[in-house]
Order: sequence, then structure tokens, then C-alpha cells
Amino acid sequence: MNLEQCENIVEVAKIGSLTKAAQNRHITLSAISQSITLLEAELGVTLFIRSRGQKAVPTAEG
Repeated sequence: MNLEQCENIVEVAKIGSLTKAAQNRHITLSAISQSITLLEAELGVTLFIRSRGQKAVPTAEG
């Protein structure tokens, strides 16, 4: 885990949207999604329940 990944998950958790979090962090949606996916793989847990058109909701682990 690196600082950028931490900042990304905090922003997504605060806002509830990967798209808006990416805009706030001045990165692409793909970059923030990939960052979270890589962290989830590293930790072996799912951090957010993501559905298109729905809020990104943190899991218990998230």
C-alpha cells in the first residue's frame, strides 16, 4: 500500500463515487479504479461494493 492508494480510498469513501473522486484527485477514472483494484488484490479483500450508476459503498474491510 502506498500513500496515493490511501488517499484514493479515503476520497472514494468520502464521496461515494469513483468518478467524482478521480475528478477531485485530478486523475482518470481508470487510474483510481486500477489503484483500488491493485490494493484489493494486495490485501486480499474487497474494499468497495461498486455498481454502475450506484454509490461506491465501503465493505466492512473497507
